[in-house]
Amino acid sequence: MRVLMTTPTIGTKNVRFLRRLLEEYRSMSFPVDVVVYSDVPQDLGGDVEVKVGLPADGAHYLPFEHRKLFAERADDYDVFIYTEDDTFVMQRQIEAFWKVAPLLGPDEVPGFLRYEVDPQGHKFITTIHGFFSWKMDSVKTVDGHVFAEFENKHSALFMLTREHLRTAIGSGKYLTRPPLSRYYGEIESVTSDLYERCGLRKLVCLSSVDDFMVHHLPNKYIGRLGLPREALDAQVRALVEIRDGKRPKQKLFRTRTNLPFDYWDKRYYGRCPFDLVGVLGGGSRRVLSVGCGSGEAEAPLVAAGHRVTGIPLDSVIAVTAEEKGVRTVGADFGAAFADLDGAQFDDVLFLDVLEFLPEPVQMLRRVTGLLGPSGRVVIVVPNFRARDWWKHKVQRLGDFQRPSVTGRFEDDGLHLTTRQMVRRWVREAGLKVKRVAYQVPRKRKRLHWSTAGVLRELLAERLLIVAARA
Repeated sequence: MRVLMTTPTIGTKNVRFLRRLLEEYRSMSFPVDVVVYSDVPQDLGGDVEVKVGLPADGAHYLPFEHRKLFAERADDYDVFIYTEDDTFVMQRQIEAFWKVAPLLGPDEVPGFLRYEVDPQGHKFITTIHGFFSWKMDSVKTVDGHVFAEFENKHSALFMLTREHLRTAIGSGKYLTRPPLSRYYGEIESVTSDLYERCGLRKLVCLSSVDDFMVHHLPNKYIGRLGLPREALDAQVRALVEIRDGKRPKQKLFRTRTNLPFDYWDKRYYGRCPFDLVGVLGGGSRRVLSVGCGSGEAEAPLVAAGHRVTGIPLDSVIAVTAEEKGVRTVGADFGAAFADLDGAQFDDVLFLDVLEFLPEPVQMLRRVTGLLGPSGRVVIVVPNFRARDWWKHKVQRLGDFQRPSVTGRFEDDGLHLTTRQMVRRWVREAGLKVKRVAYQVPRKRKRLHWSTAGVLRELLAERLLIVAARA
């Protein structure tokens, strides 16, 4: 097996990680040729080919330079590896790739997840975060190996066989730079573009998942994003149960908008920007969270002694919420409300959910029947009255694009919620607004304070509205 590995590096910031990566390649039992693309001269050893210089379009296009090299040497190697200079690849991962690649179709690539390690030695899978989820229809078994597709196509690394590379080149798009992506920045597009435009599909081998995880050496996302390693095991078990027909394959609603950027998509992972414990108060309240994700938003309520039930976003994320103490029901509104028949709750939460439902008033009326005598509905939604909501994720490399937004749910894939809109929904559902709160991002706090809160509705990114029976 002959291997060609390339990596881009800018300046000397990551040189300690790069040298560690190169030493690992030198220790491998099969020949590995290494090519490094750098903006400055680097002395990385006589066995490393360093190509110095930036593309005419600037440093952000340096990671794409390897594509011409791969195309030129497509017949000379068995495995082609691209990795960022701080992502660690070991021999066992290359061998695992080489072992399972022949089991898949010519357009299916064994893909990798990236992880980090905290000071206590715990692993966190940083590929799994935000609005990305598992594609439940993709789970399959081939020759005893279980594979599934995860929506995040970026992992800072890919490996291709010669046949994979030929498929990508044959797409006619491999040697052209991808357009701005809805979900990925420029450097992320280097890996994701293979699966978005070049005719390939990334599958993760779940039955040997440790062999398909690579270490992001800086460990800089710890505490900010990433799924604990043990939670990944629970998701893998759920996927296998779906494959075997032991778990229903359900998704609550469409979580992606039609806007040309991802900022307002429904997130499977992440905390609520408001202090829900402060909003709900003390005691052991019965709480229903509609559209529950990983349970990060509900975990503080569980820790405070509240009894939380979740209607999960899908059948896989349910197990992650359950590990945080959330009891879950079916990930389908019909099945969920059948499970909840006769139940009563003190609080019903809609955390960034109502804007994705075609009939939010109907949903509010439906949950009213689950409220106890003094029950409340707590709603969190984006504030589309904010003066610059449309700037999110549309400014790339100095190019500015204003998204085409119609204000119609059927076109945009969500309601462009404002305080007045949600008040109207609440009123039509037979409820009454009791409280409105605003989440003003830190970068706008000074202006918010200097105007004594007068501009809060133009500065706030999200709204919290508490309602009860009229």
